[in-house]
Amino acid sequence: MTLAAPASSSALHLNFPPSTSSGGILHSRSLTGVGVHPVALFSILDHYLRRNDAAAEKANAQALGNSTSTSSGDAAAAAPATVEDEDRRVGTAAAAGAKAPAKKETSNAEPSAPENVRVIGTLLGIRTESEIEIRSSFAIPHKETEEQVEVDIEYHRKMAELHARTNPGEVIVGWYATGSELNTYSALIQDLFSKETAPHQAVHLTFDTELASASSSSSQDALGVRAYISSPLGLVPKPENAVFVPLPVTLLQTAAERPALNLLAQTAAAATGSSGSTSASLLPPSAPAAPVSDMVALTRALTQVQEQLDRVLTYVRDVLAGKRAGSAAVGRYLIDTVAMAPGGIAPEKLETLFNGHLQDVLMISYLANVVRAQAEISTRLNLLT
Repeated sequence: MTLAAPASSSALHLNFPPSTSSGGILHSRSLTGVGVHPVALFSILDHYLRRNDAAAEKANAQALGNSTSTSSGDAAAAAPATVEDEDRRVGTAAAAGAKAPAKKETSNAEPSAPENVRVIGTLLGIRTESEIEIRSSFAIPHKETEEQVEVDIEYHRKMAELHARTNPGEVIVGWYATGSELNTYSALIQDLFSKETAPHQAVHLTFDTELASASSSSSQDALGVRAYISSPLGLVPKPENAVFVPLPVTLLQTAAERPALNLLAQTAAAATGSSGSTSASLLPPSAPAAPVSDMVALTRALTQVQEQLDRVLTYVRDVLAGKRAGSAAVGRYLIDTVAMAPGGIAPEKLETLFNGHLQDVLMISYLANVVRAQAEISTRLNLLT
């Protein structure tokens, strides 16, 4: 679907306080907040990072076609043009008002993909009366020019249908775009997704991948994540006339997602701490920080559990000795935590279970290393052939 941007576009970004419309009708300002899970943000980042791969493949294909046509044209020309002919051709093009072509220069450099290209996609999640929880997302092919924007709406609908089969509880709640600012086509794409989420309002999520507008005032601003909803503007509503109202964004995490986030945080902290070391200085600036191994993660987890048990024992002993006042809430929490542990298990059986789990971790780590080595060998063989 192609959306043209009129010259009289009136897309505004105003900061209105949230309110609820009367009569029980859902209004664009009835939403009070948006929650985002890390899976959705990582999917957006993956889409943004892969944009250069697709653009590079397209550029390589175009360069290959241009080189083929150029070689055939050079073969047809029997005699090369002289310097006088080249200067005469450049002067004729300039006199005609066209852009003077530059002199040909041979270069063996690979075509570079365009940078800072915005990507868009669909947001999926659950909706309540006053909040939206974004759980996942998928990319949508699109193309933006100065005159128009093209969105593959058929691809969007097919992907939404496939996602509805695997996750029937999640619905389309809006769309995302990378970057910190709203551009000319934001109102047009917002109107398109509002039809997909009707009768509810579509949410527009922006993710500043460059962290150009990040601030330390809140967690979502520190990550460059912002959410908007829109309202029609003017006496005669038009798709290009809209008011974008910001909404507060909350970063959510489940119990299953917390260990993965902690592992990523430890990896980032280790990479930052070792940036000044000799081994880290030998690596190129673009070298990614490798995550810690399974054994290291297990060792850190056991050490953390041991430290927590020591703090709990110190607290309980101080309360029993009268050194500090006890808390009923902390006592109930400790009782519930102890009750979750399996009781009636002999120490020998518990040790056997732990050793079995340790063997499983070692086997998974070994298989992962084997698969990684095979993939690396396959990649190098493909480069040789």
